[in-house]
Amino acid sequence: MESVLEFLNSKTGIVAAVAALVTIVGGVLGVLRPWAKSKEDRKAAIPKLAFAGIKTKEPPPWSDAGELTFNLVNASGGKAVMTEMWLRVLAHGPCEKQKKVETAAPVPQYTYKIKLNPNKKNYDVRARKFGPKSQPHAFEKDEVEAYVIELTSSEPQWYRFAIEVVWYITSKPQQINTLRSEELHMEFLPDKL
Repeated sequence: MESVLEFLNSKTGIVAAVAALVTIVGGVLGVLRPWAKSKEDRKAAIPKLAFAGIKTKEPPPWSDAGELTFNLVNASGGKAVMTEMWLRVLAHGPCEKQKKVETAAPVPQYTYKIKLNPNKKNYDVRARKFGPKSQPHAFEKDEVEAYVIELTSSEPQWYRFAIEVVWYITSKPQQINTLRSEELHMEFLPDKL
């Protein structure tokens, strides 16, 4: 035992002890570094849907249809699947301005059409009147999908609303996520007050 203590107290012993300590610490860091990196990689692979470029366009004088356009993008890694899209009316009221009469070109065709009614709050944007239910849409990393929703109103009203998208991560389908836009506003003016 004394010879071991003498060795450790000598220059050679101290150098050997420091070398052994460095080797042990290096081994521990070598094990922890890949674990930490894989945790970062897993976090980067989690998808996240986001709205981009949301715009509303009031109905022009020659039409009863306003327009809501936006992009939906998977801004992160992994695959996300959108299962539902809803337009949620947050408020409405009668319009206080009158529509200007003007002739112009016809309104172009749009992807989805919704007729707003003051008595209804929720609209399934992707619902079909006939045929099978719309299939979910999958978004790969950095994939962008553009949407146009033509809005009309059964009565001259203003509406405050938001778009909600329900989606899940393909690796965790039981974990349901909801993305909600900022509040948007559109007026449907009467022909006469």
